[in-house]
Parts: sequence; C-alpha cells; structure tokens
Amino acid sequence: EFRRVLFRSNLSKVGLLLKDILEKGFQVIIIEQTPEIYKDLPRREIILEKDPVGKKVKVVNVVDY
Repeated sequence: EFRRVLFRSNLSKVGLLLKDILEKGFQVIIIEQTPEIYKDLPRREIILEKDPVGKKVKVVNVVDY
C-alpha cells in the first residue's frame, strides 16, 4: 500500500519527465496501466492480444492520440 501511495504522489512528476523527453525527440515505449502518466501526451497505442493456440501475440488495434 505504501508503494502505491508513493507512486501516486509522483505521477505528475513522471508525466512531466515523459513530456520533456518526447519534446526532445525521443521515442519511448511505455507498458503501463495507469493512464494518468501519459493521458495528455501525444502517443500511439498498440493494443495486443495473445493467441493461446498459436502462442503468439497479434496487433488488434493501433490508435493515435
């Protein structure tokens, strides 16, 4: 619980850091389920789905924000 509270208190700092990195031209891959970090940043989301039969991952959708 402490880690979750600490993480939540730093979300805005992480978001600002990501914004700065992106403005400098870097490409960043984020695997995250907390949209507060990136919700206001321009981005491309690639939605993946695991195929349990073929044991592969396929792209289901690509969305540009």
